[in-house]
Amino acid sequence: MKIDRERVARIQSLWTSFLDTCDEQEVDSWDKDELGEMDAYYANEALSVAIHLIATDGVFGDDEVECLNAIFDYDYSVETLEETYENVDVYIDAMFDEELDDGILLLRGCNDDLADAYQDILCEICDAIIESDGDITRKEREEARELKFRIGKE
Repeated sequence: MKIDRERVARIQSLWTSFLDTCDEQEVDSWDKDELGEMDAYYANEALSVAIHLIATDGVFGDDEVECLNAIFDYDYSVETLEETYENVDVYIDAMFDEELDDGILLLRGCNDDLADAYQDILCEICDAIIESDGDITRKEREEARELKFRIGKE
């Protein structure tokens, strides 16, 4: 299946705007000493969610990896993304299962509009990733629903 370039461009624009706002917000209300750079914190979290969703069905598809690369401006091959996941799967899965809620709460403490934007971006990334290969498995659908529920979007 071909990647929906317009959708990806829209997500990239939202993502860039979000990261720029993180840079501005970090000055006022982000504990940089404890949490690190705000934009890096959320980039890591969003990338972990995307990789988790790709790994959900056990198949790292070319289209899914291409979609991830397009959204985040990376250059993973299927093989390197699989290797990356194998090396950090426990961390990525913990991010999805346990820490995602904390990230949203931290954002809420800084800026409600920014938290809303992040929730919307995560949903957009989620949908783009699971739809990119044209075959949404039951497990992918369940994980997407779980993500949206946990971040308050379903």
